[in-house]
Amino acid sequence: MSAIHFIGEYQLGNLVGQQVSFLYYFIGELDEGNKDHPLLKGVECRPRPGLVEHIIEQAEDTQAPVVLICENGEVSQQVAESLHVAGFINVFVVKGGVNELT
Repeated sequence: MSAIHFIGEYQLGNLVGQQVSFLYYFIGELDEGNKDHPLLKGVECRPRPGLVEHIIEQAEDTQAPVVLICENGEVSQQVAESLHVAGFINVFVVKGGVNELT
């Protein structure tokens, strides 16, 4: 069973709105048009190299929820797969990335 879960804009909005504790990363740098998007509030921008190691260091344990977003979802899925291999069980990828956010 995969530990990678795909979520859409609605589910992301619920997570952000509920102020649930989770690690939230944008992989890369946000462009100016996306920096003020309400669903990207609190997101930490990180480059792909070293991200998995950073998350492992920051997470309390492998059950910690991790939400990943990138431009189109592809890089997020790759990182999520690496986290799954590292034992993480609550990894969420925003389907379609910021390109799908309205």
